[in-house]
Amino acid sequence: MKNVFALIVVPLLFSQTVQAKEDIGDMVTRIDRDCVLVSQSTDQDEDFKELECKAFGGFQLKISGSEGRFSPKISHSGFDVTLKDPDAPHDMASNEIKWIYAREYFPSGEGRLTWLGLMYALKVGTEVQHYGVRLEKRMSCVIAISQDSTAVMRAILNPSTPCEHY
Repeated sequence: MKNVFALIVVPLLFSQTVQAKEDIGDMVTRIDRDCVLVSQSTDQDEDFKELECKAFGGFQLKISGSEGRFSPKISHSGFDVTLKDPDAPHDMASNEIKWIYAREYFPSGEGRLTWLGLMYALKVGTEVQHYGVRLEKRMSCVIAISQDSTAVMRAILNPSTPCEHY
């Protein structure tokens, strides 16, 4: 009986001490392919639309706006995440929204996926601003706004980057 116990417990203990391998990747929501038009203006004097888009990690993603101010809106479990939109008219600068994840996998074949952040770009006039959002369910927040997309990615990958209060 002791041998059977050792055959079961020892491998379990060993599998917990073996280092997991981790890699970083991204999935993309393409606005032209992965979104469905929910509503839009039928009056020439008004300008509004709302699209519902493919999302990951239990999040919901919409692109919406009016009067030349179109941008993403995200929520998790019915809770809207506060994102910072420019005051000036703006639109999506890219057809893509990136969802950044960390994937851990163990020698046993088990794995775990953690959604780290969301990246998108808005165009205001001729200027493009890249936005980084930390994804932590209801505690998600904007952590970076920059003209440099690499800086935004570094902020997403750094777990100590604080939420910005714009």
